[in-house]
Amino acid sequence: MRYSDRSGKTKYSARDKSGSGAVTLGRSGVMSDIADLRDTGYERVTTGIDRPFLVLFLVLIVIGSVMLFSASYVFADSRTGDSLYYIRRHIIFLVIGGFAALFGFLWPYTIYKKYAEIIFIVVCVTLVAVLLVGVSEGSAVRWIDFKLFTFQPSDAMKFSIVVLMAKYFDTLERRESGAKMSYRIRKIEMSREFVFEAAVPMLIIMVSSGLVMLERHLSGTIIVAFLGLCVYIAGGGKKRWAALFSGIAAGLLAIYLAISGGYQSNRILVWMNPEKYPRDGGWQTIQGMYAIGSGGLLGVGLGNSRLKYGYASMPHNDFVFSIVCEELGFIGAMAIIALFGLLVWRGFVIAMRAPDKFSSLVAIGISSQIAIQVLLNIAVVTNTIPNTGISLPFFSYGGTAIIILMFEIGVMLKISKHSYRKKTSEDDDESDNDRRRHGRAH
Repeated sequence: MRYSDRSGKTKYSARDKSGSGAVTLGRSGVMSDIADLRDTGYERVTTGIDRPFLVLFLVLIVIGSVMLFSASYVFADSRTGDSLYYIRRHIIFLVIGGFAALFGFLWPYTIYKKYAEIIFIVVCVTLVAVLLVGVSEGSAVRWIDFKLFTFQPSDAMKFSIVVLMAKYFDTLERRESGAKMSYRIRKIEMSREFVFEAAVPMLIIMVSSGLVMLERHLSGTIIVAFLGLCVYIAGGGKKRWAALFSGIAAGLLAIYLAISGGYQSNRILVWMNPEKYPRDGGWQTIQGMYAIGSGGLLGVGLGNSRLKYGYASMPHNDFVFSIVCEELGFIGAMAIIALFGLLVWRGFVIAMRAPDKFSSLVAIGISSQIAIQVLLNIAVVTNTIPNTGISLPFFSYGGTAIIILMFEIGVMLKISKHSYRKKTSEDDDESDNDRRRHGRAH
């Protein structure tokens, strides 16, 4: 089986002239491993979607919906008088998200590369609009009200920064794939390296995360910054520049928390000693840990949580995992964590087999987003880090988050459809038959 582009010309890699179908890529960062996968013995094929990834996604959607209903019906009844309020809306979001996933799958993923800058600018504009006309749901203003629905731009920024950074490093590598640099311009190239491999991508990360921070959305800021760094390193960015800018960003964040007072700095105090502030921010953390501890090894049973009866705060959202631990116990919680781990692993498999650097980096970014949010959510619920309001993918209630995440799943499945896989004896037999038929035709 051979891979041909739209013009009908067979593609060969620089290291493999045998027609294996590999595309030439750079040898920097994580992408070197991806490129090595495409050497002799692997070929690009247009096949079905990655079925394990799809099955894991569907299983998590089902389990997440069941746990969301179990965790939310008491809270919904006390808050709205309708115990089905949150699960009903969640199902509506899932239906819309299903169409979003279908759109992400059917639309060519190259379209996001073509319009990456426009997508980023539009999302930045919506983030600025939040500061001007945004509405609050709680203590923070993070949403734009479109009457029929509300939209949280910080969730869109997660996908936007992944696409923009992926395009940037894909374009940068193509421009640098020519001849080696002359000794006479080495100093100029050193400055150029700093500008294009460090300053520009870090500026993108700082602008995107900075706009999210202006909304007093610390968790969103952390996730966007981490996503940018993940794609930066995977794309071949120098680790020394990543470490330098990460240190500067951490220092600026510490200074901001120290001088801001009130809302953000109080979270640090509560995190260090939640029992000291049971009525001033510590209640949610304390009750969440009570719920985890009361679950034991096997849990109290699905639907039998006691802490959701007015004790656990926001059990349908950021702290849904505490109810999971209480009802399903340690074994059930570890099984769900394992499912997330398998989903992320399959995501990286898709990235390793992706047809080009851009799609590989997009797959890495989306997989990293899921991993980061799961790890940070569990860390918050267990009080390992300060409570920053991080949702658990597929489990926490939220319209914008689940719709965009399902759209990203569709993009992942689209990328998996155009993958590299190892040649088998059946493929060799098919190639031999093709050559025989080609010979008879001539």
